[in-house]
Amino acid sequence: MNYQHLFSIAVLHNYFSGSSEAVPAINQYLTLSPTPECAQLIKQYRLKLHSAPGKLYLSSPVRDEAQKTFLPPANVTFDFYIKVQHPAFFYFTDTQSLQGTAPRFVVDGANPELSLENDEATAVDLFNIPEQRGSDTSFFLQNKPTASPTFGVIGLDPVPTPAYDADLNKITFDTSPVTYETGQAFQLSYPIAPQWPPNVFGLASITLDGSSLTFDKAYTITFSRKEQQWNYYIVAPNTLLPANLTITADADSESSWAFGSTTEILTGELYDRLKGLYPEAKIFNIASTAALPYQSKAKKGIKLQQDSETIVNNLPNPAPQNEGVGILNIYS
Repeated sequence: MNYQHLFSIAVLHNYFSGSSEAVPAINQYLTLSPTPECAQLIKQYRLKLHSAPGKLYLSSPVRDEAQKTFLPPANVTFDFYIKVQHPAFFYFTDTQSLQGTAPRFVVDGANPELSLENDEATAVDLFNIPEQRGSDTSFFLQNKPTASPTFGVIGLDPVPTPAYDADLNKITFDTSPVTYETGQAFQLSYPIAPQWPPNVFGLASITLDGSSLTFDKAYTITFSRKEQQWNYYIVAPNTLLPANLTITADADSESSWAFGSTTEILTGELYDRLKGLYPEAKIFNIASTAALPYQSKAKKGIKLQQDSETIVNNLPNPAPQNEGVGILNIYS
């Protein structure tokens, strides 16, 4: 029996490359693996999952010339955990658009790039109408809702509209209607973050219709590198002045890579630390004029010059985990 690819999912990240191909190096930081429910579906429908660096394939046996599979003639959703293997992923990845969300990447029409949605689970708390009733009776929630939650109430007529206090994690509503009875049970439902295993960053979800399959669908999840202002702190002989030092950079097609004028630093936590190590030195700062992108292959051609003479040809790029800060020592 022959197997044919149903679909593939590739992870793209321009921190490593501007290519539209899968990035093998991403496996050090991010991997895809089936959820328990997805693993059961793979087994149930006799599918095969093949992983390659930065990519996975799901294949199905094809039973005859009509390309029949064991999938049912209905929608089936395959969910894959996106697992963070190394926290450095968050240092060089632009996750600003993902803040406050539980990312789920889903199929968006014919677009090969999976679209971002916010995944949610639902919590259901059980309460009873208390003896002491009034216009602002409080009920404390068992879970923390997502931002701007909508609450559903079952078991009370008229249905109340709860007000939410995020600081105390409670709702209040009027329990005085005569149709409510003391001790009457009701359910309160509200959205919460999904209960994913540790290190799971998000989900990739692919829904297939077994009645009208298209084979060899290629999907992508795309991440972008973080951009941040770079700050070089220079430990220098006390005979130098700010005007003596400059940083220049070769032209680049993506960014201006320009650096501002040099200033002497006289206060601050980093100043105190460096002066503690080099009490006789001066501490200078040279910052980029705009946010610069992190990239796995270091940007070359960033030069430190003293009195217009290059003294360092290729300055080390600040490590992403150092939040754009680089320290140079020309004092000793």
